[in-house]
Amino acid sequence: MLALVAGGVIYHEFDPAMSVFFPKCPIYATTGLQCPSCGIQRAMHLMLHGSFVEAFRYNWYLLLVFPYVALIVVAELFSVEKLRRVLYSNPVLIAYLVSYFLWFALRNILHI
Repeated sequence: MLALVAGGVIYHEFDPAMSVFFPKCPIYATTGLQCPSCGIQRAMHLMLHGSFVEAFRYNWYLLLVFPYVALIVVAELFSVEKLRRVLYSNPVLIAYLVSYFLWFALRNILHI
């Protein structure tokens, strides 16, 4: 929990687009292709400042990832076993992986 708070403070205070100490995407650096996660650091910074629309412009996949991760956090923090079973079930994990790779293809084909 402390690491989550510390990460939140760092992403709130420092803009990944302007700071040199944030890691750059190795896939983009070597291939020029945007991975499914490209833009998430900048998006997190914007979300912590309340700029949700602008954050989602950096990475549309956040529209799917953000609620999924929020549900995982709720399930883990409050020990909601039923929710855990659903979130970690094979069909949900497979759907997530398929959507991840579809987003990888779409964002590079459509340049979004």
